[in-house]
Amino acid sequence: VNYLNSVPRNPAFFRDWQAKHNVASHDVPILSKKGASQKDSPETESTRYIFVPLQVNTDSQIVLFSPWVDNMEHLIRVLSAAASALGDQIPKIIIKTHPACDTDYSQLAAQLPSKRIELITSGDTPSLIANATGVVTINSTVGIEAILAGIPTLVLGQAFYAIEGLTLSAQDETTLASGLVELSSFTADEKLRAGWLHYLRHEYQVSGGWRKADDSHLAAMTDKIIQTVTSS
Repeated sequence: VNYLNSVPRNPAFFRDWQAKHNVASHDVPILSKKGASQKDSPETESTRYIFVPLQVNTDSQIVLFSPWVDNMEHLIRVLSAAASALGDQIPKIIIKTHPACDTDYSQLAAQLPSKRIELITSGDTPSLIANATGVVTINSTVGIEAILAGIPTLVLGQAFYAIEGLTLSAQDETTLASGLVELSSFTADEKLRAGWLHYLRHEYQVSGGWRKADDSHLAAMTDKIIQTVTSS
């Protein structure tokens, strides 16, 4: 998932992939809003909100690949400023802390404009994604989940899924504010999305996980290494 991975970034590559493999929308996974749990979530289906997942400040994704947002505290502040400036132009913003981060944001949370922005420390992330009108992330894997769910996504950092037509991007506070407004009307290019997801699942990804590697995962990794070496 790192920004420096080898996944192509050219939208035309994935549109060509979609056409070459005849990938239809129903051939790629999508998280149903109706199937998402509402348990332990502050939102309801009738509430419009943008979901923002915080990341770990010391993660390489933030240290190396977040050019203009310094850390999560800075992210909260720029979101707060945008929400205050835009007012009723955007839905409520729900920010959720990362479960692996022990930073205390309570003082900062107390200073938030309560009617437009809220910081929570618990809740079911898949439900928060699926029931959102949009997702804003620096470069979290939540961005991938949002694309899977068909949720409009705004990327603030360097991410391999920050591809024109697939997601929106913001490079500063001005484009963040305009991106928050644009999220409500943004729809990803479905051929691009279908090709991107199909490529990841059937070409790029190796099934299984290295933390609990079994024989099938090791065999798949071996095949991928051989394929990579012979094609280079």
